[in-house]
Amino acid sequence: MRLKRNLLMVILVIVTLIATGCYGNFTLTRKIYNWNGNVGDKVVQSAVGWGLVILPIYSGAMFIDAVALNLIEFWTGENPLAMNVGDIDSRIITTDKGSYELIATPNRFDLVALDGESVGDYLSLLYSPENEEWVLENDGNSQVVVKFHGKTVELIYPSGKTEFYNM
Repeated sequence: MRLKRNLLMVILVIVTLIATGCYGNFTLTRKIYNWNGNVGDKVVQSAVGWGLVILPIYSGAMFIDAVALNLIEFWTGENPLAMNVGDIDSRIITTDKGSYELIATPNRFDLVALDGESVGDYLSLLYSPENEEWVLENDGNSQVVVKFHGKTVELIYPSGKTEFYNM
């Protein structure tokens, strides 16, 4: 029951984030673009640029920016990729179901219910760069919810159902 409420809380916050719309800085995509601009002369930059398009590095970065990082930037005012180790940003999000505190640190987001019927409930989303995956943690349980496999993104639901999307 508690897991269902937490899952509902996550879905509610995600729907709220998506429904508001946002346009962020596309920090990850810009970092890759700026890196490409410093790899050598025009010919090398062009070749590397084509490689980044053919291997869908740019489209993957844009997907991550649009789906996760820009939404976080919209609500917190800062992009998590722009955060340094030790940085922390906290915002209060109010919906018709209650108020939640969103705490962002590098590669981690914590969501805590401040009031309503879910008061005290929390969950965390952690990104593991080594494993290229997002992990959902709550009540001492953890589950991988998103995993990157090169050009493919795997979404893993609490039921165990998985869906794959090509970037």
